Amino acid sequence: QIDQPPPPSLVSFLGDVGAEAAREYERFFGCSVTWNDSHVRVRFPLHYLSLPMPRRDPTLRELLDRQARALLRALPEASQAGSGIDRQLQQVLLKLLSDGEPTLARAAHAMHMSPRTLQRRLARYQLSWQQWLDRNREQLARQYLDDTSLTLTDIALLLGFSEQSAFTRAYRRWTGNSPGRERRQWLSD
Repeated sequence: QIDQPPPPSLVSFLGDVGAEAAREYERFFGCSVTWNDSHVRVRFPLHYLSLPMPRRDPTLRELLDRQARALLRALPEASQAGSGIDRQLQQVLLKLLSDGEPTLARAAHAMHMSPRTLQRRLARYQLSWQQWLDRNREQLARQYLDDTSLTLTDIALLLGFSEQSAFTRAYRRWTGNSPGRERRQWLSD
């Protein structure tokens, strides 16, 4: 945490606003703001990486570390990795989940290929995009449920669901059980 963080060099948004609101955004961010971009972006100058951080946020660090460990555990064995498509997808999965829209089109774009090419590569492993996404979300969910400091809402957000109820429905579809019940069973064991 920096008490007075330096401003970004550019911010961009998906939609558009009126001229007065656009000026307010630029005043708020202290930099140029663009509209109708393909992604929400915040750009900082590279030299900001060399700025010392006076305080760390151990809670956020631990959360990110847990997410990274869970993703590593979800990776397939080397013998199953084939051409590495699973590993490449795992690398883009975190970003897709944090954006809240883990779609085939976004994954393909992040991997610099067409959605059809990604579908064909997944088909080599008898998987559709949705099957691959569900498999990885389920594996991550199981890891996150072991961590009692994470609420079900936290887990839903980490997995890219818009709300806890969507996560609960998906988890029931994957396992036949609710995530809350499964967590209670694991804790009682």
